[in-house]
Amino acid sequence: MSLFPLDPRFTKVILASAEHQCLEEALTVVALLSGESVFTDPPAKRQQAYVARSRFASPEGDHVMLLNVFRAYSNTKQKKAWCHENFLHHRNLEYAASVRQQLATLAERANLEKVSCGTNTEQLRKALLEGLYDNLAELQRDQTYLTVSSKQPVAIHPSSTLHGSKPSLILFTEIVATGRCYLRGLSVIDSSWLAEKGFNIGKHD
Repeated sequence: MSLFPLDPRFTKVILASAEHQCLEEALTVVALLSGESVFTDPPAKRQQAYVARSRFASPEGDHVMLLNVFRAYSNTKQKKAWCHENFLHHRNLEYAASVRQQLATLAERANLEKVSCGTNTEQLRKALLEGLYDNLAELQRDQTYLTVSSKQPVAIHPSSTLHGSKPSLILFTEIVATGRCYLRGLSVIDSSWLAEKGFNIGKHD
């Protein structure tokens, strides 16, 4: 773990991703999470930006959406023009690509198998769960969310692709406090995965 200059939780995600056969995807998502947001939000063109963003949206959450963005970016020749059209920060995507390259080199040095899960992004969410297990929030009977570890009332951030939906269990990358506490960087989690790993979140109302 000491090889990676990362938050230990993200290092854990990368190590777990080798086991879940999704190292390529985990490197991408961790790289994107270590920089600033790749989405632009111009107030005058908010609706167009929203439409552009929805092309990458995923019912699995923001981490898979980021993966979709990066995959499309990597397959584009005219990167700057493409970013402009899709309301994305070219500089921030370039930064993520260089971080990803560094992480891939370190993963090779750590002898992690270079594997991809392709379209089976459930594997990626399972790897994220292993590193970010403390960052879970559960839907309550009154349709609000509470974080599992600290029982803090939270809500899904309006910028999340999951905003407006109510998955029963979500994993988050960060909490942003602006009057109320919002969760950003989300993935939908299946509670059966917790049992597989021997995690126990305990039921509460």
